[in-house]
Amino acid sequence: MHMTCKSAIGCGHEFCWLCMADWKKVHARGKLGGYYRCTIYEEGKHSKTVKDADEKMQQEKEELERYEFHLKLYDNLLKDSEFAKKLQIKFTELLSSKGNDRSIRHVNWTFVYDSAIEVSRIKRMCAFIYVILYYMPKDVDLEILEKNKKTLLQEQRSR
Repeated sequence: MHMTCKSAIGCGHEFCWLCMADWKKVHARGKLGGYYRCTIYEEGKHSKTVKDADEKMQQEKEELERYEFHLKLYDNLLKDSEFAKKLQIKFTELLSSKGNDRSIRHVNWTFVYDSAIEVSRIKRMCAFIYVILYYMPKDVDLEILEKNKKTLLQEQRSR
């Protein structure tokens, strides 16, 4: 399983994806499986060191997925909060430009403005819940935190 490092700096290092050996030293002659197969990995697959390395790689993959999950939710809620702030500004500008218009005067617009402020605040608080959840130890009971998050989201929906 031939791989080449082609990052932004492009170091060009060639290696085997399965056994992590230097490609030029071990696999270049084609005797150990060629480009699409690694006999070193196939032979050592049942050994404890390869199993441990595979388990460690799987754990790191799961941790990265967990991080991406929490980051995505955090980022989405912060963007929602910023969007609500922009709506507040636009709403204020709209009301000031139409201040003398009697067609919009009969409604209590402070309720709408206050609701936008509250949505922004709640979204921001919920975003930081995901930061806390990411750093919490896995053996901690999260029932109270989950209950508070649901309460915040329900309160936001009701406004």
